[in-house]
Amino acid sequence: MEEKDIFDLSIAKEADKFIEESLHLEMEVASDVLNEIAEIPWLGDLIKLGRVGKGLLDIRFVCKIGKFLQQSESIDQEKKEAFVAKLNKKDRKRMYDYIMHLLYSAEEDSKAVIMGKVYKDRIMNNIDNDMFLRLCSSINKVYVEDVGRLQDYHNPVSKSDYVTNNLYSSGLLQMTEANVSGGRLTLGGSFVLNEVGLHLLRIIGKG
Repeated sequence: MEEKDIFDLSIAKEADKFIEESLHLEMEVASDVLNEIAEIPWLGDLIKLGRVGKGLLDIRFVCKIGKFLQQSESIDQEKKEAFVAKLNKKDRKRMYDYIMHLLYSAEEDSKAVIMGKVYKDRIMNNIDNDMFLRLCSSINKVYVEDVGRLQDYHNPVSKSDYVTNNLYSSGLLQMTEANVSGGRLTLGGSFVLNEVGLHLLRIIGKG
C-alpha cells in the first residue's frame, strides 16, 4: 500500500480531529491523547514514529503538524482537494520533504504556524511551487523573532545590525546600494525586501 503524506492528512476526514487533539496536548495526558491520535490508520506513515508518544520531541512534532494544518482549515474542502490532485509526483515529494524537515527541526512552534500560512497561500495559488520552496528555505534559516521586523524594510534601510544581517542571510532582503571605498565594493549599503521577503510579509498579514 502506498504511504500517505501530509497532503493526504490535510484533506482527510480525520484532519479536524487530529488538529483539535494535537493542539491540546499536555504532558500529563500526552500518552493517552497521542495513542488515540495514532489510531488514525496511516498516521504512522506520516510521522514515522509508529505508536507515537515516545518522548518530548515526538510530542512537539505532532503539535507542530497540528499548528501547520490549522492555518488552512478555513479553505474550502474542494479547493484543497483540487490542489492536492494537481500536484505531480516530483513536486509533491519535494514539497513534502521540505515541510517535514522544517516541522521536525523547527526550534519554535511559531515556525510551524508561519509555514502553515505559506502552505495556505500556495493552495490559494498566490504563489507557485518554486516560491513555496524558497519561502520554506528562508523560514528554516531565519531567527523567527526577526520576521516581525520585515515591515521595516519596505523601503531601503541603510543599516547593518544583527536583524538586517539575519534577514539578508536568510534570503529575505536584497542590497540596493553598496558602499564604495577606495574603488572597492563593500557591504553596508541599503537593504530592502526582495520578492521572497515581500511575499512573506504579505502572508503573515503585515504587507
